[in-house]
Parts: sequence; structure tokens; C-alpha cells
Amino acid sequence: MKLGIVGLPNVGKSTLFNSITKAGAECANYPFCTIEPNVGVVAVPDERLDKLTEMYKPEKTTHAVIEFVDIAGLVKGASRGEGLGNKFLSHIRETDAIVEVVRCFEDSNVVHVDGNVNPIRDIETINLELIFSDIEIIQRRIDREKKQMKGDKSLASEVEFLEKLLAHLEEGKSARSYPYTESELEMVKASPLLSNKPVIYAANLSESDFTGDIEKNEQYRAVCEIAKAENSVVLPICAQIEAEIADMSAEDKEMFLSELGLKESGLNRIIKQGYSLLGVRIFTGRTHQIRVHMAHVGHPLWGDKLYGRGGQVLTPPVPGVLLKHDPAPRQMLHAWHLSFIHPFTGEKMAFTCPPPEDFVQTALTLERHMRRVVVTGVAGSGKSLFMRMLAEEGVPTWSADAAVIRLYEPGREAWQALRLRYGERFIPDDRSPVDRKALAAALLPSAESGVDVHELENLLHPLVLDDLERFWSGQEEAGRGYAVAEVPLWFESGWSRKLCGERRPYVVGISCEQGERCRRLLEVRGWSDTLMARMDGLQWTQERKLAGCDKVIANSGTEGALRDKARAFVREMEHWDAESRAAFLGQWEHLVNEPCPEVG
Repeated sequence: MKLGIVGLPNVGKSTLFNSITKAGAECANYPFCTIEPNVGVVAVPDERLDKLTEMYKPEKTTHAVIEFVDIAGLVKGASRGEGLGNKFLSHIRETDAIVEVVRCFEDSNVVHVDGNVNPIRDIETINLELIFSDIEIIQRRIDREKKQMKGDKSLASEVEFLEKLLAHLEEGKSARSYPYTESELEMVKASPLLSNKPVIYAANLSESDFTGDIEKNEQYRAVCEIAKAENSVVLPICAQIEAEIADMSAEDKEMFLSELGLKESGLNRIIKQGYSLLGVRIFTGRTHQIRVHMAHVGHPLWGDKLYGRGGQVLTPPVPGVLLKHDPAPRQMLHAWHLSFIHPFTGEKMAFTCPPPEDFVQTALTLERHMRRVVVTGVAGSGKSLFMRMLAEEGVPTWSADAAVIRLYEPGREAWQALRLRYGERFIPDDRSPVDRKALAAALLPSAESGVDVHELENLLHPLVLDDLERFWSGQEEAGRGYAVAEVPLWFESGWSRKLCGERRPYVVGISCEQGERCRRLLEVRGWSDTLMARMDGLQWTQERKLAGCDKVIANSGTEGALRDKARAFVREMEHWDAESRAAFLGQWEHLVNEPCPEVG
């Protein structure tokens, strides 16, 4: 970081510079003694670093540094070439911030360039010269972009902003006092304006004023008022005292300052304040390291295209990070709590920055798992009718029977498994679908050379379960609150045991009185009593199934009555989804609003 020390001639600039850097810049009682800028590099005092060095005794300790530039004294009319003119202004342009030395004491032995001491006039002189230079720059840019507007109308908003900024400057106001919007801040970066640079006003006081009641100095108070109006900083100093202690040892300096009633030198305060103006944006380092580390420990960041999810493979591989769907619109890394001890004041500081809305929505999507619902029951209970009613209400549904039919199509997974195991017995040729009637007949106990039921289940059930998982995952990725699957053999297949963990489905059983069930099977499917008995023998009894369900819906009445129950079930699921969402948002709000932890 480079700080330019500026001021009118004979205000104490070079005295201050010599004290800061011990560079020995020439100092004399006449204007333009400093023609070419003197440069000095000084370490930033840091008590924390000193303490760490004392504790750990490293081979080398490296302090942060600031480059100070002593720039020739400015006079009125510099923007028009007076004095050193543009040379002076170009030196300022190369700095990151300005330390403007303002003389706030009378001394007949030190000649002021304007004949008398007036800090308000001095500040106005320097600021106006910087502003005049900025006016010229902005005017040229406006003229240039107005010509370009003929072919690019998008420049209209930029020209409008520049004209407003020009009017602000023409009122004698610095560019740093302009109320920029975020977009205007980006536009002004293209024109590095002198009056837009951060300023530290170094109020140079006499020894008596500096060690006494500073507030009694009217000139100092006037400088403070100006700084307050433009959000700048004022640091009272005594250049003469700083020059006296510059060559002292640390112990002698501490003793001298103590006798004057001072905790630290004015120079240290200038150095620290200058360093605090440094704006840092980290492009590599900490953020990158967090991403890599989180991926390594198995918790990659959502939205991280390089190390995170969204189809990226990690090395070493981390289970669960290779997903087809990433709900994060960007990299989900947010600094929520920040707490530290101020390096200069020793004050405990703590800040909280609530996460943005897209961060909250991504967390909601990830943390709120979709409710997986299974509908089961014995043959003739009305499961399929209930599922059709749910689908008509807009509920995403899946059927095991329909999945089997799809998987039996030529070339599909179940078709290939049966062809491989039984040859042409149930699939006559490469183009034919599975002969489901022949397969069903082979499962009956009376069948000659029958098919082992358990063997067939071992072939088919994993394929059907995989299809069900794809259905649920797809609905979850689509943001559904719940999705319903019809699985007649939910318990018999063993799926209830396989899916009994944290994501255990909510199981709904459809019941029907035995007489009504038999009537439906006879009238709708044409099942005889013998066939009913044989099919019932392949699955659990109704009582046993319903005992394992979370909810039972009776269906011995009319179709209209069942439809009412289907709609009530939809309302129940939607209410659950709303409560689930509200509960998460409540937990989230509590989390992000909890107090920052105390700094140790």
C-alpha cells in the first residue's frame, strides 16, 4: 500500500516523513524543497505479532509494510500548471490514499506560503486543485462516451451518472463525498479520480497544544468539522515531537511519551490508520482452502463446480457427492459470524451477516426431505382406485404393477433377466414381450415344472425397487413435498425392512370388508373363489398387512366416499409439508440469529 503525504509548503510534511521513515529527506524553510518525491517503507506496528514472536521465537518475523511518499508542496493553481503543476498531481495519482498534513499552530520562524495559518483555507486549496483535475478528466470522458453512444445506446446510463458527478464536482465537493450506488461505484473505477482517494488529515499541532487540551485549538476543531462532513479521519500529531523521538530507543521513546502523558506516538497512529484503509479481496487462499478441505473430509460445498457436487468426482472419492442434481444456484459459502480482538484498540469485535435468500432456499431444499408414501393392501381393496384419485388431485404417483409391465418390455431389465434365466419359456423370441399369463400360471402350486416364487422375486424385486428409487429421487429433485407409490407386496417383498431407516416411508393401508372385496374381484376381474384363495395364499392376510401400516383408510363404501377420503389425505399431506417447511425455517431463524460467540 502506498500513502502520499501532501500539504501546502512548510506545514511539516517532510519533518513528518523523516520521522516516519528515518529516510532523511531534505527539510528547509522554503517552498519546493521536495521536488522529486521521497519514498520510505515502514513496518506496521502490530502488538499481536510481537507477542507471537516472543512466544514462539521464529527464525524470522515479517511485518506488514506501508510505503510513504513525500510529495512536493502544492500551491494554488497546480491544476493549471502553477508550481510543479501536473507533476505534483501525477505523484498523487500513483498513491492509494492521501495523508494531508494541515498546520494548526502559529510560529513566526516558519513561513507559511500564504502569509498566515488557516487550515480551512489550506484544505480547500488542496481539495480544489484535486477537484479541478477530476473535472477535466470527467469532462473528457463524457465527451468521448457521448460520441460512442451513437453506436452503443447502453452507454446512456453511464453518461447520465458522469454528468451528475460532474455537477457535484463543480459545486466544489470532492468525489469521495458523492453518494454512489453500487453500479455507479463500478463505473467510476474506470476514472481514478484524485478527490475520490481516502484521506487522513494529519493535524500538525504545537507541542503545548498536543500535550494539553487539543479541543481548545480552534483550528484543530475546524479540521475535524471538515473531515466529518466527508467521512474522513483526523489524527492530531506534533511533527516536532515525532522528530525528537524518531532516533530514540524503544525504552527511551516509551519513557518520553509517558512523561508527556501519551500512550503511543502520533506516527504509529498514522501508520495504523493508513493500513486500515487497505481494502483486501482474497482471490486465492482461504476461500479456496476451505473448499478443498471440505471436499476432502466428505462435506463438499453445494454449488462448487470444481470440488463439490453437481457431477464432479472427488479424489479420493467421497460417498454421496456424485449427484445428478445440484439445487444451489452458486457456491454456497457464507461468512456468518466474524469475531476478533481489534489489533489496535484491544476491543472485542463481533459481527453477524445473515445468509442471503438463495442460501436459505438451498438449505431448505437440502434439509427438508420429501415424504415418501407407500399405499398397500390386499387384492380388491381399492388401492389402484385410490391411487388414480390421488393422481387426479395432482399428486405424483407410481405403481409397482405398471413398473413391472415397463420392465417386461423387450430389451428392458426384467425382460433380459427372464430371458437369461428361463430362455424362450416365457419370451418366445427377441421381439416378443414377456408372456405374463404363462408366467402367472407357472407360479401356481398345481403347475407342472412350476417356477420357484422366491427365485423369481430375487430376479425382479431389485429391478422394481430401483425403478421406485428413481421415481422418488426424481420427485425430490423437482422439489415435491411428498410422492406416493402403490406397492401391493410392500411387506412380503421385504422392502419394509430394507427401507426402515431415517428415510422410512409413510405406509398407508387400504382396507375392505371381505364380502365386498370378493364381490369386486368377481365382478371386475372375474376371479373365482379358487383363484382368490390361491392368490391370497401368495401374500399376507389383510389383518397382518394393516397392522404394519401407519394409517388405514377404510374402503367398503361408495366410490364417492373414497374420493372424499383421497382429498382429505391430500390435505393432510399438504399440511404436513407446510408444517415441515415452517419447522425448518424456524430452526434456521434461531440458528442464524443466535448471538456471536465470545472472543477469547
